[in-house]
Amino acid sequence: MGIVVRFLQVVFLVSHLTLLIAMHSDVDCQNFKFVIDEDVVYNHILESHVFRRLTVYSSAQCHVTCKDDCLCVSMNYFPVSQENNCELNDVDKAMESAAMKWNPEVNYYDLVRGYTVKGGGKYIPGKHRCINRCCNPNPCVNGGVCQEICDPYSMRFTCTCPDTYTGRRCEKIKYPRNCQDIAKNGASGSGMHTIFNSTNEAFSVHCDMKSEPGFVWALIQLFSFANKEMFATERFGDDFPVNNSNSDVDWNAYRLSLSQMVSIRVSDTQYLRATCKLPYRGTAVYGLRACQAGRQ
Repeated sequence: MGIVVRFLQVVFLVSHLTLLIAMHSDVDCQNFKFVIDEDVVYNHILESHVFRRLTVYSSAQCHVTCKDDCLCVSMNYFPVSQENNCELNDVDKAMESAAMKWNPEVNYYDLVRGYTVKGGGKYIPGKHRCINRCCNPNPCVNGGVCQEICDPYSMRFTCTCPDTYTGRRCEKIKYPRNCQDIAKNGASGSGMHTIFNSTNEAFSVHCDMKSEPGFVWALIQLFSFANKEMFATERFGDDFPVNNSNSDVDWNAYRLSLSQMVSIRVSDTQYLRATCKLPYRGTAVYGLRACQAGRQ
């Protein structure tokens, strides 16, 4: 009886291992299709999701470039333009339908793809292991973990990010602490941006990205000549917030709170800059800014 039980256990174990090997040994095949007059939306463009622009000779070459970049799932092609006429998108029209806009100079294409397993069978999520080679090499940064996706209506990979990072490839700081972090996250325009203090509470600060190449500045105080007496006796070590909770800067009187000034500090070595005329204001004001980036 003991021999029979052991035999059955061995048979079960071998069968179980065989089943597992069969489930995970299927190699997925990723098939792409491109027909010029199919899977196209003429005179339309998908906006705000372009991650790469390049010059190509045809829509077919644009498609090949998209196929070879795992971040790409759709493309905008400009048939008349001679330069930068191919735009690669990291989403498609099904994911972001509101981003589709009329444009008579552009044609939009989906990256059409399908997945099969070894032998030509249909790929079944959960049963077959997804292998599309989009995680080799790992496209995720800052410690992100990559997982390949074999869904023709989805992205081709996803990144699981550490708690401190976010973004498609974990490339963005999740809680930017100052204007330097805002710049690192890809912002290039001056204006109000949301940053976070040490307890991840959000507040707004005006970041100047343009006035001095190589530096990013955070506006901590400004006032018009008419309001200069309001600030005459207030040192920067005093907590004297003025209009700091508004959604935009009050160009007549503005100052961050002391805790906010401390929060945006990058290091103990700080640069301060005083100006009597900000380049994007037509009137003379006193402005004081703390350097947040140093040399980039």
